[in-house]
Amino acid sequence: MTNKNEIVNFSDIRLSPRRPAPVYLLLDTSGSMAGEKINELNAGFAGLISNCKKEDNQEIELVFTVITFGGGVHIPIDNMALKEINIPTFSASGDTPMGAALELVAGKLDEFYAKNAQSYRPIIVLFSDGEPTDMPSGLQKCEDRKMFWEKWISLQKFHAHRRVARATRLACAFGQNANKEMLVAFANADEKTHFQVLMASDAAGIAKFFKYVTASIATHTTSTDSEDWSQMAPLKELYFLKKNQCLPRN
Repeated sequence: MTNKNEIVNFSDIRLSPRRPAPVYLLLDTSGSMAGEKINELNAGFAGLISNCKKEDNQEIELVFTVITFGGGVHIPIDNMALKEINIPTFSASGDTPMGAALELVAGKLDEFYAKNAQSYRPIIVLFSDGEPTDMPSGLQKCEDRKMFWEKWISLQKFHAHRRVARATRLACAFGQNANKEMLVAFANADEKTHFQVLMASDAAGIAKFFKYVTASIATHTTSTDSEDWSQMAPLKELYFLKKNQCLPRN
């Protein structure tokens, strides 16, 4: 028992470290995102970071890695704690090397968990308005496209990673030209998790998607079952896609 006259040196008190929760954002910044689209993505991302900071949990350390793919693959935010993030401004240019981005995130997962073995399961978010340019050709009719994406080697490598298999995966198809079948294959959606792939058509839709990501992070790090989405309110302005759903290319 501490004597009431004893002076306590607070520098000797060790606080329990926060438990890390890694979040990976794969963002399409290719040339097709130029103009209002990239502005809307910038605003949505800024809103995500701002909302996460407002809801900061003292027991959890959110750690973000942002991978952009547009004219190359870049990592503007690399394994950075939420509190340290200065929001960048993304620009749009070039082709869409999404496959390279998917393969890169697997390496980043290994790098993170080698130092943070007791962390939460990862959350991986993919945002795109088109389809990969670093892929084999041969897409045919709708029924074949679904099977094609499941056999795409970059996606196979991604899904084969043991950390990816346990991750929560969310995807957003932005606009009518987004390859929705590919995003469904990325999320590996099934009857239980079909709402992990969403569509947005404008700035309001992007904002709602990133709010959904914020809610997903909160649920992911407070629920004993990271696949329990029952606490989340549905978004009427977003359309939820199911695996094996044949979608038109308008």
